[in-house]
Amino acid sequence: MELFDAEMQEKGRSILESLEEDNRIGILLLGRPYHSDPGLNHSVLEEFQVLGYPVLSMRSIPKDEAWLQRFFQEDLRSGRVEYALEVTDVWPENFSSNSVQKVWAAKFAARHPNIAVLDLSSFKCGHDAPTYGLIDSIISTAGTPYSALHDIDANKPGGSIKIRVKTYAHSLSLHEERLQDLAAKKAELQYLLDQKRTELLKKTI
Repeated sequence: MELFDAEMQEKGRSILESLEEDNRIGILLLGRPYHSDPGLNHSVLEEFQVLGYPVLSMRSIPKDEAWLQRFFQEDLRSGRVEYALEVTDVWPENFSSNSVQKVWAAKFAARHPNIAVLDLSSFKCGHDAPTYGLIDSIISTAGTPYSALHDIDANKPGGSIKIRVKTYAHSLSLHEERLQDLAAKKAELQYLLDQKRTELLKKTI
């Protein structure tokens, strides 16, 4: 199991680094293990992948503290948490290991600019119900793209799911454009700074 987790996290790290390098968006699935089953999720994950958005599971996020520090640096420095994998700052009375994983994954997504969230659950009043408002608060505060299907088990026609996927995908494409524009502006600013630095060096020689 440890070897499997290590392989999953290595693949996740590779995808995340690729997203950052290319200024693209990936989708982090918040759900229980069975939500990866196409029969239970109505193939919603495949729909996003066909549209070009890689999907990461919660287990695929690297759990290496050193790697996570750059995302949780402010929390660690301020003392809100003692380590990056902690959730007691937002949910001190947690009770379910899977729900804790969902909350932590939401915290990670809120700190990673290239991650959007898809929150799946099968029962509106099930085990994850206490986390709905908490996760929504974490995500909305950060402005992270977010879509929730808290009734994925309901007998909804496939067409309805596809419409919701396309609607969310459209908002993701707009978010991705903003990321790329920001990256272009940063690159342009860096070019101007380098050019100015070169001019100043020439004057001092």
